[in-house]
Amino acid sequence: MENFEKPEKQESDVEILKQRLVEISRDEDFNVVMKFQDRIIDFIEQIRKTHPDHEEYMMYHVLAGSTPQGECPKFDFPGEDSVETFINRLHQEYSAEKKQ
Repeated sequence: MENFEKPEKQESDVEILKQRLVEISRDEDFNVVMKFQDRIIDFIEQIRKTHPDHEEYMMYHVLAGSTPQGECPKFDFPGEDSVETFINRLHQEYSAEKKQ
């Protein structure tokens, strides 16, 4: 199985993903914030259940807003559990909703 290590070029990508989460969390409409926060919490819970080693992944900590205990040897989860994909999808939905 792949290690999903973080390529160096992705440091700026991580910052963009963090900014997207902050943008959603600072929305002026409390109901919008709570709707998206509930989705984030559900996704975090899913990750915790399916990946007992979730604390070893940098992107888990980005989404959860937690601090790793040490170095994260892995970057992101594969496939449908990818935090990067989840954040990008969530931000697209948020942006589309704000345009309405």
